[in-house]
Amino acid sequence: MKETEVDLPTIPNLDEGIYGVITTILWIASAAILLKLLWYPINNLLINFIKRIQAGSALKIGSLELGSFRIFPEMPLSNRKINVKNDPQRESLRKHIYEEQKRLFIAHKLFPSSEPNQLYDILIYLISHNGQSGSGDLSSVEKVEYYFANVGQ
Repeated sequence: MKETEVDLPTIPNLDEGIYGVITTILWIASAAILLKLLWYPINNLLINFIKRIQAGSALKIGSLELGSFRIFPEMPLSNRKINVKNDPQRESLRKHIYEEQKRLFIAHKLFPSSEPNQLYDILIYLISHNGQSGSGDLSSVEKVEYYFANVGQ
């Protein structure tokens, strides 16, 4: 007796191309579900990035880095003349303050708030004053505490 080969249909008997379409649909559905689940945290993250950029703060995400924005006067600096007298007493006081504060200072930026019923947002941060090497290094700072109080009450 001679054996013959018989092609039996597989179940489901679908065209091979349909499997590619099905996997693509499943990937898109998975991505949509993941985006839906993470929408709130992603939205908050983007809002905070936008606020930092509007405030002029430096922003670094991986290899993307935006430096802090500087606001310059509209008038060219060459037209503005500032006479500063060489005052040794003032220079001595400045050096004393720099040394006393270890060349670290508190800075702030104030900008209109995007929150309803709130006039302004304020960004308060610690900054190193440029100067001598080895001083004003933020890596040595372990903790910063800010205290706010009502002045005049």
